[in-house]
Amino acid sequence: MTDPQPPELMDLCDQVWQSVLDEIEFAIDELPDSLSEEDVRTLERVKARAERFKLTKRKSPWTSKKYLATSGENADRWKFTSLIGSGGMADVFECEDTKLERLVAVKILLCSTSEATVQSGILAPNVIQVIDELKLPSGQFAIVMQRAEGTLADEIASSQSGIEEGQIREVMEGTAKGMNRLAKKDIVHRDLKPSNILYEGDAADRTWMVSDFGLAIHPADVDSAVDDSGVVGTPAYMSPEQATNPKAVDERSDIYSFGATFYHAWTGQPPFKWTGDFERLIREHDTGSLPAIESVRPGLAPTLADLIERCLAKYPKDRFQSFDEIVEILEGRQDSKRKQSPEFSRFVKQATELLGSGHTEHGTSETFPVPMSSTVRKLTVVTGDLTKIAEGVDAIVSADDHRLSMGGGVSEAISEWAGPFYEGIAKLTDRLTPGTSVVTPMPQRGECRYVIQGITRYKGNRDFEPTVDLVRQIINSCRPHILALGIKRIAFPLLGTGWGRLSPDDCLQTMCEQAVDLLADGSLPLNDCRIVIFNE
Repeated sequence: MTDPQPPELMDLCDQVWQSVLDEIEFAIDELPDSLSEEDVRTLERVKARAERFKLTKRKSPWTSKKYLATSGENADRWKFTSLIGSGGMADVFECEDTKLERLVAVKILLCSTSEATVQSGILAPNVIQVIDELKLPSGQFAIVMQRAEGTLADEIASSQSGIEEGQIREVMEGTAKGMNRLAKKDIVHRDLKPSNILYEGDAADRTWMVSDFGLAIHPADVDSAVDDSGVVGTPAYMSPEQATNPKAVDERSDIYSFGATFYHAWTGQPPFKWTGDFERLIREHDTGSLPAIESVRPGLAPTLADLIERCLAKYPKDRFQSFDEIVEILEGRQDSKRKQSPEFSRFVKQATELLGSGHTEHGTSETFPVPMSSTVRKLTVVTGDLTKIAEGVDAIVSADDHRLSMGGGVSEAISEWAGPFYEGIAKLTDRLTPGTSVVTPMPQRGECRYVIQGITRYKGNRDFEPTVDLVRQIINSCRPHILALGIKRIAFPLLGTGWGRLSPDDCLQTMCEQAVDLLADGSLPLNDCRIVIFNE
């Protein structure tokens, strides 16, 4: 056996191999966007091999030996054999349980001591199990856990373009059940991602388990657990609120990470590309338009695609509100649509019948009342010409590209109706981002004084297909305009059904849901919201 390597040499080796990884990452980031998907996957495999090589180099006699001497009642029971992985918060070793003659994983905690406490209180098939806790001579704590056989990240890496539908449904169900057990204990994981979803068993009979509770917290403890600059988690899978307001996280933040994880598992890529710029990636999660799953990799069952995309809604209120709902869908006990009252469901069904039903005459409508404390506000779905209906409202919503080109569809019709003064003012607006909106005043036509332009795409990017969450983003972005301008009556066209190719039925249902949310907000002056269907 070779002489043990001193810690100074090991630290130097770590620095050398980390610099190699940094150079590879930099090279990948600097490559042109025109690379083929196969070239990109090859480069990622090179990076993964470099990481594994770094870990192999750390498997020295000294590295294992420094952990052999432990204190505690069962200290002699665990025999360290090899390093599984290493990160900023822990080292994980494979160990032999000399008492029960089995392999286990021992996680040496480098900073947090609360992980074992959080994890040991959860006994469930889909949560990695804690077997024991150790204290090292250095004062560090370790967790002895069941040894898994692989991770979801391994499965994604070994696939060509994402895992198959039968497997993804199985992994989603196991993960959702594990996360549901956490939620029942009022625990927020804060770092759900492919490498933290483990499995045991062979390919025909696998159990999928949630692991790594190093960042897990109880929402009641969030003020003490998170400082003002404490953004933690993995940016590729992190919810917008976890990055921008870490103290506001709850179960719905983990639901976003669940969606990001399985978007990656199916498509072979995270929802938004990592370029090495943390702030840019966070902005993408917060305001960027998500490419529809079907446009990236077709073939996933609509129920699963809808489930994943709804998990990735920008606003927590628009996601599933609990993992209970997700489990019910995956078990086939309910569909992926937002739960609504029977009255609202009947209204949406009747309104949807107006789509393509031959009602081309102006004014055919369905109305849904939204009771408030002292009045009743109303949502109306009406057929007809938006510019004619506009003369009876304070503001109308248009749909355009980020340069407000007004080159077709509803934006061109509104421009012709509002006149050159409106177009001239609108053209002064700087570049905008899809999912946002901007107000342009116009010469008053009837009661209408404003056009709110909802940005649905970048100019020239007609191949991009959004999810229905783009519609939610635009409608939510209208809130400050409605409040600031005292808008009481507003009219929307069907957003995203043109170049965006969104399903008119799905779009109408989503718009009705968002419109009711607007009308139910007592802080807004809005009392009349209309969605206009133009049947050619």
